[in-house]
Order: sequence, then C-alpha cells, then structure tokens
Amino acid sequence: MPHSSESLKIVLVDDEPAARAHLSAVLKGWGHQVLACSTALEALGVLAGEPDAHVLLTDWLMPELDGVELCRLVRQAERPSSAYLHVLLLTARSDREDLLSALEAGADAFVTKSSDSTELLLQLKVVARLVQGRRELELARQAAEQASRVKSEFLANLSHEIRTPMHGVLGMVEHLQNTRLDTDQQEYASLIQQSAQNLLVILNDLLDFSKIEAGQLQVESIPMSPAEVAGEALAPFVVRAGESGIALLGSWERDVPVTLHGDPSRFRQVLMNLISNAVKFTSQGSVELHLRVDGPQLVAAVSDTGVGLTPEQQEAVFQPFTQAHLSVQRIYGGTGLGLTIVQRLTELMGGRVDLTSRPGEGTRVEVRVPLSHPSDELQECPAPARCLLLMEPSLPESVWARSVLEGWGWSCSFAPSSEGPPPEWVLADPAAAWQPWQARSRVVVLPPPLGLEPPAAAPAVVARPLTTSSLVQALGSYSKDEVVPAGEPAPEHGERPLDVLVAEDNPIGRTVVRLLLEKAGCQVTLVGNGTEAAETLRRHSFDLALLDVQMPGKDGKEVTRELRSLEQQRGAGRLPVAALTAQAFDSDREACLAAGMDFFLTKPLRREELLQILDSLR
Repeated sequence: MPHSSESLKIVLVDDEPAARAHLSAVLKGWGHQVLACSTALEALGVLAGEPDAHVLLTDWLMPELDGVELCRLVRQAERPSSAYLHVLLLTARSDREDLLSALEAGADAFVTKSSDSTELLLQLKVVARLVQGRRELELARQAAEQASRVKSEFLANLSHEIRTPMHGVLGMVEHLQNTRLDTDQQEYASLIQQSAQNLLVILNDLLDFSKIEAGQLQVESIPMSPAEVAGEALAPFVVRAGESGIALLGSWERDVPVTLHGDPSRFRQVLMNLISNAVKFTSQGSVELHLRVDGPQLVAAVSDTGVGLTPEQQEAVFQPFTQAHLSVQRIYGGTGLGLTIVQRLTELMGGRVDLTSRPGEGTRVEVRVPLSHPSDELQECPAPARCLLLMEPSLPESVWARSVLEGWGWSCSFAPSSEGPPPEWVLADPAAAWQPWQARSRVVVLPPPLGLEPPAAAPAVVARPLTTSSLVQALGSYSKDEVVPAGEPAPEHGERPLDVLVAEDNPIGRTVVRLLLEKAGCQVTLVGNGTEAAETLRRHSFDLALLDVQMPGKDGKEVTRELRSLEQQRGAGRLPVAALTAQAFDSDREACLAAGMDFFLTKPLRREELLQILDSLR
C-alpha cells in the first residue's frame, strides 16, 4: 500500500478492539500518528488535549455516543481557526437520510467499512493536501504580518528621524522671523519655511497612504463642529493664497448642524488636501469651501478657478502617484497622492467624492459624508438687515459676501441709495471711502491685502480666512462690551506665568520649545533625558510637563507612569503631561494616552496647539 505524502495526526475511535487494532496498524504503516480511543467520550478528552489533530476517524455505531453525536459535539467545541479538524465516518450505511443527517452534524466524508483500505487512503490524501494548503496559507499570512510589522516599524522610524530635524528647522525659522531682519533676510527665512513645510506635506502624504494601504487607519465617531473644522482647514492656506493673489473663502449654509458625530481630524485632512490642491492649481480668481446639507449627507465642496482638467485627466487623478500630466508634476510638484488620500479617507467615513471640471474653467470637488447624530442647533446668524457693499461687484470677495448675507435674508446693494434711510450696515473694502458712513451705519471692513495693516480707525475688521464664522464674529463685535481694536493683537497669555518642565534629548528641539514657552510667558525648566525628568518631577512642582516620548534612560511614557504612581502614593493632584513626539501614528497617540498623558503634540510642533494647551491651564 503506497504511503501518504503528508503525515497526519489521527484520532481513531472504534469500540471493537480488533477493528481498532487493525486500522491503527494500517494508518501507522502509512506514516500517520494515531491516537486510538474505544469510546466517543474518550475521544473528546483526547481532542481537548490535542488542538493540532488533523483527522477524527470514527465508527458510526457505538454505545453511549455514536459517531454522528460525537461529530456534533466536536463541531460545537472551539478550536483554532488554523487547525480545522476533518471528520471521517466509518460506516456500512448507505441510507440517504442517514448520510444527510451526518453531513448536517458536521461530517466531511464517509469511508465504507471494507477489507480494502484504498478508499480510506484516498480520503486521507485529500485531507493531507488540504492540510498542506492551509499550512502554506498560514506561513504566507505570518510572512505578510511580519512584513507589515517591518513596514510599520520602518515608517515609524522614518517619521521620527525626519520629523525631529524638521521640528528644529521650522521652529527656529519661526523664531528667526520674529527677530529684526532686513528685507532679503526675511525673504530667505520665508523660503526656508515654505520649503520645509512642503517637505512635511510630502512626508505626511506618504505616511498616510502607507497606513491606508496597510489597513491601519481607523476613523472615529465623536462630536465635532463642521464649521469649526472647515475654518481650521482654511487657515493654513491664507498666506499661500495671499501670495498668489487669489481669494480664499469659506461659507456654510444655515442648515449645517452646529455639531454632529464624525472624525474631525480626518475630515479636516480631507478638506486641507482639497484646498491645497485648489490653491496649487489656481493662479487667479478664488478658492472657496462651501458646506451644505443634502438630505442625510453633509456636503463639503471646494471650488477653484484654476487650470481645470480634461475628462481623461479626471479619470486618472484619483490613482496613487498619478498627476494629470508629467508637466504638471514638473511645474507644481507633489506626490500625486492628495486626491487618492481624499477618496480613501472619505470612503472610510462612509461617503463618496464627486469631481467636475473643465479645462481653463476650474474644478469643483464635492465630498459627501453621512450626517450622524446632528444637533438641532443651527449656525449663528444675525437678524436680517439692509447692507451696503462698498466694494467692486465683480471681485470674488464681493460675490462671496453678498451670497452669505443674502443667505441670511439680508438686503444687499453695491451702490448707495439716494432715497430712504441709510443702511444699517456697511461692509467695505479697506481701500473704499467708508469713513463717511461711520456716523450713520455700522461699518465692518474686509481685511487688507496680505502684509498690510488694517485701517486703524476701522470699528470692526473681518479676520482671515474670509469665512461665514469670521464675518459673523466681526458683525457681532458691536454687541460686545469690549472690542479689541483692529490691528492690536489680543494678549497670548494671562497674568500668571506657568511653570513648565521640558524633557527633550535633542538640543535644538529643547531650544525651539523653550523659546515658544518663554514667549508665551512661561517659566521653563529644561532636562535632557527621562531619568532627569523623573527625578525633577519628584523634587519640584510644575503646572505642565512636556515630555519627549523617545529619550535615553527612560522614555516619556515610562516617566509618566512613574509620575502617576507617585501622585497616587502621595495623594497629590494630577499634573498635566503633554507628549512631544515625532511619531505621529494613531497607535502612538493611544499608547501615550494609555500611559497617563493628557495631550499629544507631534513634531514639528505647532505654536497654536501649544498655546491652546497653555490657555486651558490658566
């Protein structure tokens, strides 16, 4: 009798000693490992201790429990998904109903009792091939998981190694720009900053695309404000749009919920990618972000007056590493991943992306995501009024302002009326002659071109970016008891200086954070490793600790765990701890929060995020 090519572990069950001994000898002769049992109950005990058994070969008719009942019990028991147990029934039965009941119980096949064991040999060969196939699939799965782990580790290290020096470059350039520089020096510093930010965008695109491809990107469902996220998405592009001479605008309709459930960081990322693309490919005119509600969906549309796309180019732009034309990449740069990431993230959020475009006439991209748990509260809206627009009617800002105001029910005109009472409001271009209207109307002035100071005498100035929210805020300044005069920045910090510990092993990184904190009115204590940080926290009290996550001696998470344990022992209050890290994955954030940290700051450190934390502690 030829041997099977694969050795199997077989649990054999037969209540007849002679038959059991014969089958056992045959199976061992074929090279299989045999565990012989005389009853079904004995077999259940053996199988419980042998999770890697391949085959249960059982007689049908047995006392106490027969083969079908044994099969049913085996299928109910939990086994590793990679260790499927093949059940073969030894039977002389041929009744169709009996065979169907055995299959329903979970049997895989039948072997007719006979002195000729050829049928049994062939069945075991089939099982051997299946076992070998599963083994190869398992090895392939393990290899893929290992490759994914290696890739994730590489990306994490890449992120850390690039973000750490970028933190120093961007941080020190920002401090340099706040010193006294001549015109050439200011231009050089601005170009360094712009180049570093472009490099950071490329890095973020590559990391995000890799995480999406690896299935490591998850979306949250937490309360968020669509209008607030939209404003945050527009803000980083104010300077780029101003330098290009294009209007950057944002508007949202009244029926957009004040809050709904979603992933604010991913929604913001989608909008920023769309705005970045629009600003990049627009040399004149405008880029506008508009929010509205369409049935059960929130629609975010980014429209531009840029170069536009042909139908053939539209089909290609959502493919990874693809741009509309090779010349586009040479002129505009970029990875060609922006719209790919937009599409993948939108799909993760349960939505879709629609694009319409014509060459030379611009592009419009609509992102539709489900409205999840929207609030009943509507967007803030001033009461209807009559408004005079002192600006050029054809300018994008003028069209935007009239559209927003008329959406609230206001009556707007571009020329002063010689009849009737003066308008309640005047919305003016900063270069227009708005001063004569101050005695009769409430005057609000649009911001001047980038780099110019707003008019000192203006009662209220709309902040950039020009959005529904910034216009509402400027109009609402009349109802406040105190208004910060135009051109006079609000104070960045309160009266009491915060005492902050900074633990950072990179000297340049320490300097960047120290300067930011000192300019925010904080007292700063610097240490260079985790061991010093832990010892300093034992001896001194602080208002905030900024801990680098990767430090020699003890890392930031370990220092935080020791701090939390010490606070519990002493019965002391909880010291706010912020992670400062170049590792920007969601898993890194979760690990830091699980270690007891309260905030998560990624390198390069954004000044606004740090100031927001400081303000929350005052």
